[in-house]
Order: sequence, then structure tokens, then C-alpha cells
Amino acid sequence: MNVLYLCSIALVKFSGRDDQYIVVGTVKDLQLRPRSLTCGYLLLYKLSHTGDQLELVHRTEVDDLPAAIAPFQGRLLVGVGRYLRIYDYGKKKLLRKCENKVTCSVLSHIVHVRGAMFPGTVSNPNASW
Repeated sequence: MNVLYLCSIALVKFSGRDDQYIVVGTVKDLQLRPRSLTCGYLLLYKLSHTGDQLELVHRTEVDDLPAAIAPFQGRLLVGVGRYLRIYDYGKKKLLRKCENKVTCSVLSHIVHVRGAMFPGTVSNPNASW
């Protein structure tokens, strides 16, 4: 089938970098019932200073659905399937710094306020840790 589906998107400013980036979460060959996919990707685009052009910096493969993306303390917070992961900017791809396995099936969104993160799922949208 070889089709990419958009799952999530976020505007991020990495610490130590002057530019702003757009991170797009996609999946390849997604089937909803039963849920299956070939792989997921995090596409990192550099936003021009005028804001009218995007340049693909690199593509990072992930093992599940990247359904939630949010900037977090100069890094990237991503809900990949059952994992909440923190990524940082790397030269060839995004670098996974840490991860935490959660008890839900898929993290669907992430909200952060003043240094605290509040991930949510489809079954429990108001969950917080």
C-alpha cells in the first residue's frame, strides 16, 4: 500500500538552536481495525526566518503510532504508542533521550503548562502524571 498518514504536528524550538522547527508525526500503511502499521516517522522541518518555507532536516523512524507531539523544556515530548518519549536534536536524526511505558493503549495528546506535562489517552483524556 505504501501510504503515509499524518498523525500529529508541533512547532518546536530546541535548546541551543536559534531556528524553529516543525515536527510532523506520520505512519506508513495504517490500518485501524485491527490496529497495524508498517512503521512511524518523525519528520523534522526547519522553518525559514520569514516563515514561508520549510526545509526537511531529517526523518526519524519510530516503532509505533506517533499520535502526540509537544515541545517540552527545549526538547521534544512524543507519545509513541504506549511510550512517552523525550527526543533531542541530532545531526542525522532525533535522539531518544528517555522513555516511560504507560498503561494505556495509545497516548493521544500532550499538554504542558509551566514545566508540568499532562498526557492523555482516548479512553482517559484528562489523565495526568
